[in-house]
Amino acid sequence: MPCPSCASSTLRATTLEPGLAAHACGQCAGAWIDAETYRGWLERRRAQPEVSEPAAAPLALADVQHARLCPSCGRVMLRYRVGHGVDFFLDTCGTCNGIWFDREEWAALKARNLHDDLHLIFTEPWQAENHREAARAHLDSLYRKRFGAAYDEAVRVRAWLEAHPERAAILAFLTDPEPFEP
Repeated sequence: MPCPSCASSTLRATTLEPGLAAHACGQCAGAWIDAETYRGWLERRRAQPEVSEPAAAPLALADVQHARLCPSCGRVMLRYRVGHGVDFFLDTCGTCNGIWFDREEWAALKARNLHDDLHLIFTEPWQAENHREAARAHLDSLYRKRFGAAYDEAVRVRAWLEAHPERAAILAFLTDPEPFEP
């Protein structure tokens, strides 16, 4: 199989985890897993007792943005943002559903215990949540820029107000230009 990243290198059989067969590129350190192989590994893994995962650590990841061809069937792969605290994309084939991992992406998913959720990453609900996270981060950035140092205090007051039993009365008081006029 040709490497979808390097194109000049051939993928070789390896394992990402015990019992999870993959094909890896010796040149770019990327890895390819077949969808059926992953599903079988996941089913076997779910049958075993859970083991705690190590704490997430920052990793140096590649950010490739050119179109890639599936090493299995030759079709153009699709890119999906992982999200949920992970800022990179995974490439998957829409025909055979295989998944390409750039260097260290599998390790980053495993470190955050997302390696069991690959089948969910490519779904509409997961991607919709990614869009909500991105919109929230964008608004947070805009408010932080507009309010400066007062933004953190505004967030604290907002949280206090949301939990207060007299929320509606306090808001009415704050928004009334003349709260002491009869």
